[in-house]
Amino acid sequence: MSNALQKYIRRTNKKIILASCHFDIMEWLQPDWTYSPNKGRVEKHEYLRQRPEIELEIFRCRYETWKIFKQHHYLTQDLNAAAKCFCFTWLDKPVGFIAILPMPSGTIQNAFRISRLVILPDYQGLSIGIKILNIFGAMYKSILKSLYIKTSNPSLFNGMSNNNNWILVGQNDNIEQIKKTNEKLKNEGKDNGLKLRKESVTKSYKYIGDKSKIDISILTFNAEVFKDIAQNQINLF
Repeated sequence: MSNALQKYIRRTNKKIILASCHFDIMEWLQPDWTYSPNKGRVEKHEYLRQRPEIELEIFRCRYETWKIFKQHHYLTQDLNAAAKCFCFTWLDKPVGFIAILPMPSGTIQNAFRISRLVILPDYQGLSIGIKILNIFGAMYKSILKSLYIKTSNPSLFNGMSNNNNWILVGQNDNIEQIKKTNEKLKNEGKDNGLKLRKESVTKSYKYIGDKSKIDISILTFNAEVFKDIAQNQINLF
């Protein structure tokens, strides 16, 4: 919250004075100056322009881990049982979740799609989601696979506009036409709950960045072995 607040203040050229008894928010607020009653003086803090580093750990996780993140997904709490799931932690606390599936049609060979991407509210606004996308795009490219994501999340639109590792490959912004098509399906009784399209702007992106320079065995290890060694993972959360 402190980081998001300071970004908003600087972006809108506002001035604000905050009072707090907590010192651990200083690095995230990045204040121009502080006044401490104990010291009795004003201090400038130009050295605080760089926020603390965030070092994430990633591991393959069980389907059940989704229960931590599902209520925070902007569209649905559903998750395909066939998805490969991965969890990101920071200081041993869950931060983000990503689930990946093969592309549903045979028109694109050797391709996968991101089915779910969730960053917990406490960690949003730190560009963690974009970093996760870049990491997985690079790992899949290392095994000669393409990675795609289709989203209707406006926040992700903004992040992707400044992300040179991904290219826009499709966009559907004709909301009125989508509504007409959905209404026609309903009137003709052809809606089975799956044919209706989301009545919102959607954009599709493809990873075009570099290959991964890190170990990618997390994508390729033996899933049967994983089932045995991860039985206690649910208890971790």
